[in-house]
Amino acid sequence: ALDMARAQGNKQSEGVWLGNLGNAYSDLGQVDTAIGYYQQALTIAREIKDRGGEGRHLGNLGNAYSDLGQVDTAIGYYQQALTIAREIKDRRGEGAWLGNLGSALTSLGRYAEAITHIQQAITIATEIKATSSLQYRHGFLATAYWFSGDMPNALTAIRQAREYDIATNNHNVASLHGCIALCAGHADEAQTAFHEALAHADALLSKTAKQYGALYSRALAHAGLWVVMGADADYAHAMSAYADAKAVNKAAGVLLEKRQKLEALLRCSDRDGAALVALLR
Repeated sequence: ALDMARAQGNKQSEGVWLGNLGNAYSDLGQVDTAIGYYQQALTIAREIKDRGGEGRHLGNLGNAYSDLGQVDTAIGYYQQALTIAREIKDRRGEGAWLGNLGSALTSLGRYAEAITHIQQAITIATEIKATSSLQYRHGFLATAYWFSGDMPNALTAIRQAREYDIATNNHNVASLHGCIALCAGHADEAQTAFHEALAHADALLSKTAKQYGALYSRALAHAGLWVVMGADADYAHAMSAYADAKAVNKAAGVLLEKRQKLEALLRCSDRDGAALVALLR
């Protein structure tokens, strides 16, 4: 498609396919390659004065730099994308970049700011009926509340996230649900959620064996079951699953996000998970 767009001299299509290639490489964990495509797409969008495309590519660069662990750089790109979305009245884009900005702020421990941005994103998604994004946004909100120690609001937010069915993200919110329920003192609810996370992850991995998000969710779910039950088999499964996930994507930002969740889970127990945490460094 990219070759055809170039042969036809269609700069707008060329930018679209470059951006889509960036998304595909990002999903494979090849973040540096993705950045190269996003930058090419951004150059074209600016050349042809496509403000919507410019905003999307800036936001995708934010996602990529977040995966690399360069969170301050990611925030800069998200803020630029957010400014453009508001300028051109792109409410869907505004909600997306508010949510991602909130997630980035969470990783820096700036919880109050994060919660404000994510709540704004949820308001927009509700207003424009972008139900496909609400599961992600409620998951972001639940994480920010969880990390900040506000368990009642974390539990409410993650239960809201579970009301939506997004096949490519169900594994993530189910594993997160298990962690938050466990830390809130609901061990049975946690155990059920962890088993559901494994089922969702396995279903996705049966189609896309290197979907790193599902691989990490599977690892967190096994770690959660070990915390709940104390079974050596679950610990061994968690060790193996984290190693498998890291073999696919060990970008610094990805490891940071997964480590922060694992550490927050372990703080809710007396289990010694130092070896698991060490895998994510």
